[in-house]
Amino acid sequence: MCMLFIKPKSLILPTNYHESLWQKNSDGLSVWNKSTKSLFKTLCKNEAYNYLVSNAESELIVHYRFGTSGKSTIKQLHGFDIIENKYILFHNGVLSSFNGTSDLSDTQNLVNYFNKNNYELYEVLKYLEQYEKSSRFLIIDKRNNEIHKPNCTKWNDITLIDGYEVRFSNSYAIDYNLLGFDERYFDDYDDFMENPEY
Repeated sequence: MCMLFIKPKSLILPTNYHESLWQKNSDGLSVWNKSTKSLFKTLCKNEAYNYLVSNAESELIVHYRFGTSGKSTIKQLHGFDIIENKYILFHNGVLSSFNGTSDLSDTQNLVNYFNKNNYELYEVLKYLEQYEKSSRFLIIDKRNNEIHKPNCTKWNDITLIDGYEVRFSNSYAIDYNLLGFDERYFDDYDDFMENPEY
């Protein structure tokens, strides 16, 4: 499972967070930079972190990939163009309506389906909300940076990093020790939220 989140302006992701995220999602990093309206992709850990640091003043859509299907290549990194290249789609999870192959990820196959059938945004959102209830998506309008978050499954609760609020797509790749929790007691961050007095 991948990790997807929106990095606020002026937050430098701490090195130990990057190390933890990369260790569990080492198939590459892709970033939509809202300031430059550009997509960055890399398979290199150091290049990934250098980009995050050098663009700390920008709000970024960040996706660390853990490839459950498809090759580990730049082409399979997220930030997939949809709807005549007007929008870009990021996904976290394993799809239930599309499988991956040895060459293409499940997300790439889904995107190919949307593009082949000339889906409009409302049709994409409707499809995801109806058939992909266990995945998390961000769809960004490349023209104005408007973010659409289909109402599929819930996102992780807000995590404070150096005073900035970050909402990760899931708790899978977060090192609980970095957050001040002892991971022996919590199988999932949600367990902590249900038992905050623990």
